[in-house]
Amino acid sequence: MSTVDYFERKLDDKRRLTIPTELRASFAHGAVLTRGFGKYLHLYPTDIWDNLVEPKLDGDLLDERVADLNVQFRMGKVDTQLDGKQGRITLEQHLLDYAGISRDVVAVSVGGRYWRLMAPDEVK
Repeated sequence: MSTVDYFERKLDDKRRLTIPTELRASFAHGAVLTRGFGKYLHLYPTDIWDNLVEPKLDGDLLDERVADLNVQFRMGKVDTQLDGKQGRITLEQHLLDYAGISRDVVAVSVGGRYWRLMAPDEVK
């Protein structure tokens, strides 16, 4: 579990988000970006996505709740890797538009397992 629970960053001109040094090891195998439940994004380390999220999405084929979760989390889902030198990930424009993020990003840890990324004016 990480000791960093919150960070703020500015995206660079290529829509890249720099991950704090203390968190980079948790994204060593990659990252998954998805839409959140509200006007924000979820950022998962790939192993958390594979081991904790995917099993929840693999429910009864006719369960409408499971279908809704699949649509929510798979719509616009992006698998990515940190660049080797700077520890950055690129945020796709369609995800930024969904979350209303232009340049400033606020990131908050959720249970020490994934991150909620949002625009500063969305922080409640």
